[in-house]
Amino acid sequence: MPLGGWTLYDTSQPYKVLNPEACEHLIVTLPKADVFDRHDSLVPLMGRHGGGATGITRLARDTMCQTFIERPNMSEPVAHGAGELIIQLVRLSLRELAGQTTDLGQRRTLHDRIIAHIEQHLADPALDIGHIATALSCSKRQLHKAFADADESLARTIQRKRLEACMRDLRSPLHAQRTVTDIALSWGFNNMAHFSKVFHAHAGTPPSAYRATRP
Repeated sequence: MPLGGWTLYDTSQPYKVLNPEACEHLIVTLPKADVFDRHDSLVPLMGRHGGGATGITRLARDTMCQTFIERPNMSEPVAHGAGELIIQLVRLSLRELAGQTTDLGQRRTLHDRIIAHIEQHLADPALDIGHIATALSCSKRQLHKAFADADESLARTIQRKRLEACMRDLRSPLHAQRTVTDIALSWGFNNMAHFSKVFHAHAGTPPSAYRATRP
């Protein structure tokens, strides 16, 4: 990461990195499908210096570095969330570098900002559309519009991510002593009847039965 910056490379293609002087590199591998949309116009940014001195590119850089340092102290669910946050920050950085001003580009940028905010506040029971609109200084209509081309609504995205976090904890030996209720509450659910219903619909089995399948 020369000069504290970062660059994105496609490891499926040949590339060469030349260092004019001794330096250290932190290599972070990201799933290409998660960084670029199917119809993304950001692919030409491959190999371009991503910056890192200010703004979102610096936040992406700092998050990658701090995650590398703190990874040994993180539980698997937390590390997974940190990885998803890094992906969203890289996507936001690339969109800023591309200078996208089209309506589609703006919607995608807002979509990525929303996802990044969700990842950071997933455990907060108050996290909902109103909470996000206030935090990002935009209207609820803009939030819904940002998800117009997505496979699921914003509310459904929040619920799915919370359920996936609960599923990880229920299967993890690190959380074997915690109750199902404790895990559900820790990820923002505050109604156990509702949690059991949506969990069953999502996982195909009740939470307790799902936990029993842990290896």
